[in-house]
Amino acid sequence: MKISVITPAFNSANVIRKNVLSIISQNYSNFEHIIIDKRSSDSTLQIVTDLYRGAGLENKLKIFSGEDTGISDAFNKGINAASGNIITILNSDDSYIGDAVFDTVVNLFRRNPKSLIVHGDIFFKDEKYGSNVRNPLPYHAIEGVLFNHPTMFLKREVYTEIGLFDTDFKYSMDFELYCRLAKKYKPLKNYCCYYQNEPLVLMEAGGASWKNEFGSIAELKKALIKNGLWGFDSSKFYYARLFRTKVKEFLTSIKMDKIITKWRNLKWKK
Repeated sequence: MKISVITPAFNSANVIRKNVLSIISQNYSNFEHIIIDKRSSDSTLQIVTDLYRGAGLENKLKIFSGEDTGISDAFNKGINAASGNIITILNSDDSYIGDAVFDTVVNLFRRNPKSLIVHGDIFFKDEKYGSNVRNPLPYHAIEGVLFNHPTMFLKREVYTEIGLFDTDFKYSMDFELYCRLAKKYKPLKNYCCYYQNEPLVLMEAGGASWKNEFGSIAELKKALIKNGLWGFDSSKFYYARLFRTKVKEFLTSIKMDKIITKWRNLKWKK
């Protein structure tokens, strides 16, 4: 099994080193790393190239540099360029935890040949509101789960069956994909392997959806309506999420971040 890791990048010189090192240090050697670069003006590409050359792994690296219309478009360019039969996306400021992530994923696919998705927990590093381990949450409105997107390893056939990312979505393109997964594969849990022993990915706060929470929430509703999944349960989920975010915004404005930290620790406690 060959793993294709897709990393969109744009002026990522301050974070890309950790990303690359976490990939080239994996014990499993049958992989490729595809960098979709939006014409970075800093040393992003030089750092990546030097790290792969220094490790003697230049043949594992593919770099595509050019304009794109957003994150979804960058994801799609990477998927189209991938030659592996397992595809995953790791943003430039995220990294794998440990050197056995690829081994773990491949072994799970081999032991569960009917599975189309392997996924797991993330360690979410958030210096503002507090860091924690986050597990995928069940989401009954779409009869599926809210995956931790950086941990998702999908067989190539999934994208063939349900299509690529919708470029109309700027922040919640992953959630829109989950909606299509849940519609195509029922029940979705029967097509997934969840690795829960330890987090697979360290995810840094500060991504597009983290910075634009209300835009991300608006796109949740858009995705549900688009896929014919808007109803009583999904509206409860949407308005509850909107309410929590407004409360968080208010607490932040009065410098009560500690309440948010306590709530998150309670929410993500296994």
